[in-house]
Amino acid sequence: LATLVGAITIARATRGDALSDDILAAARDRLLASHEPTDA
Repeated sequence: LATLVGAITIARATRGDALSDDILAAARDRLLASHEPTDA
C-alpha cells in the first residue's frame, strides 16, 4: 500500500507527463501481482 501511495504522489507531481502513467502502471501491476493467488 505504501508503494501505491508513493506512486500516486509522484504521479500527481508529474501529472500530464508520460512518466506519471508509467509510474501508475508499474504500481498497479506490482499491487495486483502481490495479491494474486499462488499455485502451491
